[in-house]
Amino acid sequence: KGDMGECVVLMASASRHFVAAGDLRQACVEDGYVGWGYMDLGVFEEAERALRECIGHAERLGLPHVVASGQHNLGLTCAMLGRVDEAQELIRASIATFAAHKDVRLGCAARRYLATTLVMVGDLAGAESEARQAVSANQSGPGRAEDLGVLASVLLARGMGREALVYASEAHSIIAEVGPLDNDATHVRRAYAEALYVTGDLSG
Repeated sequence: KGDMGECVVLMASASRHFVAAGDLRQACVEDGYVGWGYMDLGVFEEAERALRECIGHAERLGLPHVVASGQHNLGLTCAMLGRVDEAQELIRASIATFAAHKDVRLGCAARRYLATTLVMVGDLAGAESEARQAVSANQSGPGRAEDLGVLASVLLARGMGREALVYASEAHSIIAEVGPLDNDATHVRRAYAEALYVTGDLSG
C-alpha cells in the first residue's frame, strides 16, 4: 500500500517475535529488512545502526547471504551520509557474494546502488558499466525496470538524452504493466520525464 513507515513497524515486530520463538536466523533477516526500510524512508542514521547490527548478527550466525544483503543496503546508506569510498567497498563485497550465490536479483540491485555511488563521485563511465551489467543480467520483471531507470539516469548525466529515452521508455512500460516496484517507481518516472524533457517532448 506504499506505507513504508508501517512496514518498518511490522518488520521490527516480526523480528521480536522470531527471537521469542527461538528463530534467530529469521529474526536476523527481518532486522535487515528493517534497516532497508529505514534507508528507504531516508532515516539514514537509524538505517546505518540497524544494518550494522544485522550484519554483525549474520556474521556470528554464519549467514553470508544475509551479510551481503545488509552490506549493499549499508553501502547505499553510507553513500547518502557522504562516505562514498566506504559505500563502494561494502557494495562491491556484496556483489561478489551475490555472484557466488547466483542471486541475480540482489546482484543487480547492488550494481544499481554501485552505479548511484559512482555518479556521486563523477565516475560516469564506471556507473554506466555497472548499470549496463545489471540490465544485461536482468531480463524481466520489476527489477529490470529499476535497472533500466538507473541506466537512463546515468546516460542523462552523460548528456546522452536520446539513448536514455530508449531505456527509460522501456522501464516506464514495465511499471505500467506490472504495477509498483519494491520501493515505488519514483526514480523510473523521474528518469522518463527527464529524458522526455531533454529530447524536446515537453508535453510528454
